[in-house]
Amino acid sequence: MAKPYPSRVWNKIRMRKPDFWETIMGNGWTAERRARQAAMIHRWQPWQSSTGLRTARGKAKASRNGWKGGTRPVLRELARAFREQREALAEFAE
Repeated sequence: MAKPYPSRVWNKIRMRKPDFWETIMGNGWTAERRARQAAMIHRWQPWQSSTGLRTARGKAKASRNGWKGGTRPVLRELARAFREQREALAEFAE
């Protein structure tokens, strides 16, 4: 297949494909290899040594991971107030 782009550009384009590893490497994991890896992981039990957060300070910090800033509820309330004001002014103008 003739490459329409220079080599460095072509490689970047190929790597952006969602199935990059499938097409280039064919995944490399046979059913036997996958089963062997699963058995080794069950023997190692890495989940037993995962520490997570231990201090109260660390747990408090992690509890705020999903917090986005809290501006959305304030903006919704402000929009509702403006809408009510606009409706009241429209009734007053009639």
